[in-house]
Amino acid sequence: AYLGAPESFSTKLKLSRIQLAPLLRALKPGSEPQISGTLTSADIDLSGQPGPDLKRTLRGRAALAVKDAELKGFNLAAKVLQAVRDLPVLAGPLYAAVPENERNSLAANRTDITSLSASFSAADGSLRTQDLTAETPLFRLRAQGSIGLDAALNLNAQIAFRPGFSAALAGKVKELKYMFNPQGEFELQL
Repeated sequence: AYLGAPESFSTKLKLSRIQLAPLLRALKPGSEPQISGTLTSADIDLSGQPGPDLKRTLRGRAALAVKDAELKGFNLAAKVLQAVRDLPVLAGPLYAAVPENERNSLAANRTDITSLSASFSAADGSLRTQDLTAETPLFRLRAQGSIGLDAALNLNAQIAFRPGFSAALAGKVKELKYMFNPQGEFELQL
């Protein structure tokens, strides 16, 4: 409990070459982190009031870069392909059109992330970004929008599957080639 007005805080941090899994274990003992990898850089400049008003008063900016990461328990590419069902050329989910020889990359219960970067501004209980980018062996994801400090997501995202995987999909569903971007990638708005 706070007696009177809580003190404000202001912090500036620069971090580099930090392994995420041990850091997350230290921040939340007894839990198994859902992401691993290397935080190659983070530049953080935040201020606010600690305690119950933190979410409302948090202000500032942050930028981060991560490499060689693994998001455990979730295969983003598989989830996207399973969710896409409303294309006129498909009778079911797009996942069903994935050629058998390409399914191995979708079978793992994880998403391998080669690199991830983003800059954020913090205000009004959320982090806003215009440049979140994730590169994986199978796709590139770009997103803009906000991530609430309550974990609510409001992101506009685009996913572009690598040319070889895109060509394999179009080999099964020819009409998909009309959804390719100039780089030969099958691209979807999420």
